[in-house]
Amino acid sequence: MRIAYFSPLNPRNTGISDYSEELLPALAGLAAIDLFVDGYTPSNPAIRERFAIYDVAEFPERDAERRYDVNLYQMGNSLHHAAIYRMALRYPGIVVLHDVVLHHFFLELARRDRDPSVYLREMAYAGGPRGIELGIAVLRGEQPPPFFDYPLIDRIARASLGIIVHSEYARQQVLARAPVEVAVVPAPVAAPSALTTAERIRARAELGVPSDAIVIGAFGHATPPKRLDVALRAFSRLHAQMPLARLIIVGQVNPPGWLDGLIADLDLGDAVVLTGAVPFEKFQQYIAATDVCVNLRYPTAGETSATLLRIMAAGIPAIVSDVGSFAELPDACCRKIPVDSTEEKELYFALRELAADEGMRSCLGGAGRAYAVEHRTPSSTAGAYINFTGGILARALGNQGTNYRTQAWDARRFVEAAWPARVVSRLAATAVTELFGELSSGLIGEESLR
Repeated sequence: MRIAYFSPLNPRNTGISDYSEELLPALAGLAAIDLFVDGYTPSNPAIRERFAIYDVAEFPERDAERRYDVNLYQMGNSLHHAAIYRMALRYPGIVVLHDVVLHHFFLELARRDRDPSVYLREMAYAGGPRGIELGIAVLRGEQPPPFFDYPLIDRIARASLGIIVHSEYARQQVLARAPVEVAVVPAPVAAPSALTTAERIRARAELGVPSDAIVIGAFGHATPPKRLDVALRAFSRLHAQMPLARLIIVGQVNPPGWLDGLIADLDLGDAVVLTGAVPFEKFQQYIAATDVCVNLRYPTAGETSATLLRIMAAGIPAIVSDVGSFAELPDACCRKIPVDSTEEKELYFALRELAADEGMRSCLGGAGRAYAVEHRTPSSTAGAYINFTGGILARALGNQGTNYRTQAWDARRFVEAAWPARVVSRLAATAVTELFGELSSGLIGEESLR
């Protein structure tokens, strides 16, 4: 099988870059793969040496030469995927949806391009006249974006030959919006060797973390859905009983400063450390220095946390929200917290128990590592990719004599037939024209397009 593989890669700062770089060596053992990126040179020398790498603009020419069996698109909820999204609509293939909410992506794309129709097209496709009316209200700042009522995955799901997701929760979200074949393929993690006591001591010493502290770690982009405000309040209660406890939040805080006021109000001082974005090697050091990880998420976009998998693979006990893909993890390998009115209290109880009991931490961390090592290997993920893709291609070839490329072209025409001018009312189309005028005159600025 010959695959054209579209994905962000490092130095693009996204977890999907790391995901692809861990998956690709295993996938390359099962198929011939060419990589397509958007206007940069991948920084990982192992990737550069092993794969042929082209710009996405070169795909039509390369496809004419090599006749790929299938295109494989890694799609996430950030601007790193703008070119990938457009290619997936133009040349349908298998799409790996890392998030089942892409609403943020389209708003950011509209802001970047200063083109409200980018956003309104998707709102129209998902909701017809009502969708575009809501979209216009969002762009004018009259209401917050309906992120979860309008996830905006409808078009790409309907345009695809098949969808891969990483949880049953995500699968159900896709099926609710498109009649497409969807496979659940667990996300992989390259499990490191088990951390030794000496490595943990050395990590703390190099990071300046007190050797006698109980360290609670929160990793990844520090955004409001990560529930870090809840974590801070629960940690404050723990710190009152255990003054040596420390909370280290490792990752970029977004929006900037949203945690500062709460940290000051709780009078936590040096007990809380905000590292900001750090290189991957230092990220791994902080994991090694951590006693307990907090990885909460609500509301969820159906994502599977690669950061959580790395933490589990390292043998660090984790506390997660009992929601979405997190709820599907085995109970024995992580501590689950409800997202109801008891969330803060239950998180405090979990932190207190794990902070006080080294044996409990060791047991929970060991179970998490065993799960990651056994069930989340890159080779098993690669095998599931190939099995699903092979089945899609076989069914396409056997469908009344049509072939994959005919089916892909039919999918493309289906999507193009739903162009917004054909699904929205004359009033809504007029409103789009008016929005362009407001944009050019400065009435709709960058804040409105966020």
